[in-house]
Amino acid sequence: MSRLTELFERAKQIFQTEGLIPLVRWGFTFGVRRFFQYRRYHFYEEDIEALLRERNEANFLPGIENFTIKIVSTNEQADELAAEGLEV
Repeated sequence: MSRLTELFERAKQIFQTEGLIPLVRWGFTFGVRRFFQYRRYHFYEEDIEALLRERNEANFLPGIENFTIKIVSTNEQADELAAEGLEV
């Protein structure tokens, strides 16, 4: 059933059970909600340059001795790491 058909069925039901005035109220409320929506937005501003100046890379690394980060983007690089003895 399409959305428009559902709306007409609901309007018909309201008219038959409650009358014309509640149907007009329902239609007005429906129309107002379709065109006027109130939402709450939160905006904030950050100084990226200051964050980058204050950044300490030690805060982002795990506390493990001899820890090395390797980014693998190809199968060949993965094969090289496996040949070096890396196990996952």
